[in-house]
Amino acid sequence: MAKLSEQIAKNIKHYRKEAGLTQNAAASQLNITQTAISHWESGSRKPSYDQLDNLAQTYGIGTTELVSDPADSAPDDNSINMLTAQTPQAYSDAMVKKVEKKVASKIEEEVKQRVHEVLAKIKEND
Repeated sequence: MAKLSEQIAKNIKHYRKEAGLTQNAAASQLNITQTAISHWESGSRKPSYDQLDNLAQTYGIGTTELVSDPADSAPDDNSINMLTAQTPQAYSDAMVKKVEKKVASKIEEEVKQRVHEVLAKIKEND
């Protein structure tokens, strides 16, 4: 498995290309220099948490995708079946959406905390 900082660099480049952006276009949307994008993608420098969050928003993904190995984060069929089985069919669509929103908010909080921990580890290891 690649070092976490290498995985982040690889993901930044992958998701930029997937979004159909050049380094210049991404830099322009983020109000940063193309050189900054280049440094992040090569792994010679690391973006801050706020910069990772901005990258994720620009690329239309969650911050988790930028810091995770895609092979480690894909849910399997059993996980999906367990989650869907827990949703009572008696709930109205409005209630389900309300619950989904609360869950998404909680997950986002946990992801942000995890990203901060990961970035702290990167600083320790480099």
